Amino acid sequence: MASIINAATSGGLVTSADTSGILQLQTAGTTAMTVDASQNVGVGVTPSAWYSGVKAVQFGTAGAVWSSYDRANLTANLYLDAATAFRYINNGFALRYAQEVGAHAWYTAPSGTAGNVISFTQVLAVEGSKSLALEGATSQSGTGITFPATQSASSNANTLDDYEEGTWTPSLAGTATYTRQDGNYTKVGRLVNIRCNIVVSSIGTGSTSQISGLPFTTANTPIGNPPASGVVGYFGSLAVSPVYISTIATAGGTTINVSGLTAAGNTASAGLGVFGNSARIDFTMTYYVD
Repeated sequence: MASIINAATSGGLVTSADTSGILQLQTAGTTAMTVDASQNVGVGVTPSAWYSGVKAVQFGTAGAVWSSYDRANLTANLYLDAATAFRYINNGFALRYAQEVGAHAWYTAPSGTAGNVISFTQVLAVEGSKSLALEGATSQSGTGITFPATQSASSNANTLDDYEEGTWTPSLAGTATYTRQDGNYTKVGRLVNIRCNIVVSSIGTGSTSQISGLPFTTANTPIGNPPASGVVGYFGSLAVSPVYISTIATAGGTTINVSGLTAAGNTASAGLGVFGNSARIDFTMTYYVD
C-alpha cells in the first residue's frame, strides 16, 4: 500500500510505494484519506466496495457524493455494490438525493442492517416543465403538484393530502339502459364535488329513485344531516311532475336518493320515483369522505 505520511518528528513528507493500487494519506500516524484501486476516495474511512461504474467520495461512517454515467448523487448510509444494488453501510436509516434524467429526486428507506439490500421510496421529485411529485407519485407534464394515486391521509386538519380529478358512471342498476351516463368529480382532501348527467333509455328493472356509483364512499360521520344534498339544474320527461326536486347522498355509501314534492307540502319525499323511460336529470353535489 502506497502512503504519503506527514513525518511530524522529522519534518516534511515521507512516501512509500507498492503495487496494490491503494494510496493512503496519513497525518500524525492516522489515515486521513484512502484512494482505492477503483479511484474511489474515503475521507476518514476506507471506501466501500462500490460498483465499478461509480466514482465516489465517501465521508466518515455514512456520507458520500458519487456519480454514475450521467447521474450525480448525495447519499447517507449506502453504497452501490458490484451487483448494482443499494446496500446499507451501517445499521440505520438511508437517504438519497439524486440528479438523474433531468430531474431532482429525493428517496428514503427505513432502518436496516449493514450489508442488506435497500428498498427506497421516492418522497419528492422535481423536473423541468413538469409537476412537483409527492411520495409515490410520478411527475406529470405542466406546472402543479401531483399526489399519489392512493391517498396518504394526514391527521392534521391544515394539511392538504389529496387532489384528484376523474369520471364516474351513474347507474340505476337492474336492467336499465341509457342514452347518457356522464359523471365527473374533483376531490380535494375530504371534499368531493361531483357532476351527473343521466338520461334513461329504458328503465327496465332499474331503480326509479336511487342513483348508484359515486366515486368515493360518503362519510359515515357526515357534517350535518343529511350528509349531502345536491342541486338539480335540469330535468325532463320524468315519471312524475314535481314542484320541487333535489338529491341526497346516503351516509357511508355510494348511492344518491332523489327527493322532492309533487304538490305543495312541508316535507319532501326522500325516495321520489322520478325515473322512467326517457327521464333525464342533471345535478351537482358536494359531499365529504371519512
